[in-house]
Amino acid sequence: QLILKEKVVAIVGTNASNTRLAVIPTIEKYNGLLVYNTYYEGEKPSKNLLYTNTCPNQQVASFMPWMVSNIGKKVYIVGSDYEFPRKSIAFAKKYITAAGGEIVGEEYAPNGETDFSSIVNRIKASGCDVVFSAVAGNSAVPFFKDYSQYGMYPKVTPICAIASHEAAIKSVGSSAVGCYASFDYFYSIDTPENKEFISKYQALYGANTTITNLAEGAYHGVYMLKKAIEGAKSLSTEDIIAAASGMEFDSPAGKLKMDESNHHCWLNTYIGQVQEDLTYKVVAKSDGLVAPIPE
Repeated sequence: QLILKEKVVAIVGTNASNTRLAVIPTIEKYNGLLVYNTYYEGEKPSKNLLYTNTCPNQQVASFMPWMVSNIGKKVYIVGSDYEFPRKSIAFAKKYITAAGGEIVGEEYAPNGETDFSSIVNRIKASGCDVVFSAVAGNSAVPFFKDYSQYGMYPKVTPICAIASHEAAIKSVGSSAVGCYASFDYFYSIDTPENKEFISKYQALYGANTTITNLAEGAYHGVYMLKKAIEGAKSLSTEDIIAAASGMEFDSPAGKLKMDESNHHCWLNTYIGQVQEDLTYKVVAKSDGLVAPIPE
């Protein structure tokens, strides 16, 4: 309906891999354009998609060496058992090993798992310095809560996670204080551009709304699309995609770039630590933009 009846130039959204994968065949069949805004597992790029959030290597390339150097070398890995965690962990293991880290445990919980007591007991017995978590979806909150409930202390042995944005942390509560995450955006980034973005966002949706990298990814995706359309001087998918190739553009998280060939953004990645007020304090940042490696 959007493509054929309403003649839209592009669709921004879908928000999750299952919905993205559901609409790709239709987008490609009718030569539409989808701008996808969520951190995800990576895929062979479609000629009809532009991706504005991270693929796995962008979350872990800076995070894993920083984790090993600043927290500890003995790493226990836990992930949900589906594509995004498994691909992310495959990248993470390479960076952990290259940084001199030691993987002392690795396991996967069923997607949607809510009881992590046995896993936490095995983590406790391992003597690890840090836990790398790719527990995602509805399992992320119970994992954090069980971690503290069954005798692990994030301020002593922190969780370093890649699926725990600000909204998830607010649901976890005080059990998350002291843990870390890596994303291309945190609400707490201290720049004039981010402060302006937050001010506008809260004016629309209320001062108590939670702003995550998903919201910011959609926001800079719209402005990336705007600049590409203006550069193309055309509304055809092919011309917009061509204009976006190699294009630099501004965002609340800094200056970004669309890759010349694989349709994914080059992004800054930030490492944040959960504070008592359940916000992330930025403690480190990638050395420049991190190139995407979709698979």
